[in-house]
Amino acid sequence: MRFRFPIFALPPQAEALRREVRAFLEEERAAGKWRGGGDFATHYDPAFSRRLGARGWLGMTWPRRYGGGERSTLERLVLSEELLAANAPVAAHWIADRPGGAPPPPQEKPPPTNPPTAIKPGPPLGYGGVVEGMAARLKEEMAPAAVKVIATGGMAGLIAPHAPCIEGVEPMLTLEGLRLIHERHNA
Repeated sequence: MRFRFPIFALPPQAEALRREVRAFLEEERAAGKWRGGGDFATHYDPAFSRRLGARGWLGMTWPRRYGGGERSTLERLVLSEELLAANAPVAAHWIADRPGGAPPPPQEKPPPTNPPTAIKPGPPLGYGGVVEGMAARLKEEMAPAAVKVIATGGMAGLIAPHAPCIEGVEPMLTLEGLRLIHERHNA
């Protein structure tokens, strides 16, 4: 089987964005604001994510009513390509699908609980607010004492401090459960 992919030119605004992103990344590196190394998922730098947000490069395909820029998917692709090619520190915002990039809310205020508002500051603050909202709804539907919120996964430790409802962090819980199922199945 043979695949043929047509070669196409990106729209002028996407190519202009590429040049702008490359210049930004070069300025960042020259100023020593971050270094490459590791992989994109382990580069956690909220300050870098806020600088991207200040340029309108987070939440760029989201509707304006949610704090986005209503830019094209191709422009988002160009930004993603350039950030990954530069090994930029994107872990603080990657999962949230490019949050709005506003500065984080003051710590004395409770985190927002609706997704567009919660994610706007960027993870982990944004996801902390989303987790708080989900946990509150679960507790309303169930006996509150029956609900125990455990954060799982590689970013759990980053999100937990921003979600007071989280009672424990077990980053390997899912994998441990799969291991137990495998062992019982093959016993």
